[in-house]
Amino acid sequence: MRSNQPGGRGDIRNATINRDLTTVLAVLGAAVEWGACEANPARDYNRRFTRERRESIHPPSSADVKAVITRCPGLFARMIRFLAQTGCWQEDAGRRRSPA
Repeated sequence: MRSNQPGGRGDIRNATINRDLTTVLAVLGAAVEWGACEANPARDYNRRFTRERRESIHPPSSADVKAVITRCPGLFARMIRFLAQTGCWQEDAGRRRSPA
């Protein structure tokens, strides 16, 4: 079992806790609706204590993008140029299909 308590592995992130709380909230909400219980105690949990901390995204400079493009072969250079101009993620660019 994972735990953020002393002696635990400490690998549970706030995002995981929030996802689990959302699931518990939904299940208990359904139980209240079906009459299986009277209240949903998950609603009382203060999520302020499990805010997700995200690192800022720092896109590469235009000079860095140009430097990479000059070192890449044709198709990769085109893909990098496309990503830089559109802001798409690499996975999205790889799935892009040409019009039929």
